[in-house]
Amino acid sequence: MKERIESCMHLSAGNETRIGRPRRLLLRRHKDGDKMSIRVLLAFWSMCAVTTSSAQDKAIYPAPAKPLTAEYTIYSGGIGDEQPPTMDDRKLAVEVKGKAAKDIFDSLYPDVHGVSCGDEKGERLRRKRKIWCTYSPHGGYRCFLGFNLRTGESISGGAC
Repeated sequence: MKERIESCMHLSAGNETRIGRPRRLLLRRHKDGDKMSIRVLLAFWSMCAVTTSSAQDKAIYPAPAKPLTAEYTIYSGGIGDEQPPTMDDRKLAVEVKGKAAKDIFDSLYPDVHGVSCGDEKGERLRRKRKIWCTYSPHGGYRCFLGFNLRTGESISGGAC
């Protein structure tokens, strides 16, 4: 793959390869009328453009975005005593579930021991500052995070 990218770059070196220009550049270089060689060069150039584009995409997005299942609440007051949001007090609580919650849970190791939200056997809790996740055999993975929408400060997004 790397060899193909380097050979493509070598072919286009010195040619101002902008979209729409390569066809004219190749036609000027091959005035002998050999349409087959022009077609081969155009096909090769197209393949090089796609190859370098794909290689660049991988470098730009090494950790792609993934879908998530979540619920959110905008409220005022405190967790457990939520009130309708006001102009001066607006907070966001987000609960992430499913695969995304498992990925977050796995990133927050190790488990917090001696603390649980329920009495279900096999329940696990992981926490780092204001973000925390739980796992229970019955409920699966769930993560909670929150933000004060007036200050941007991270706050707890849930309570046991």
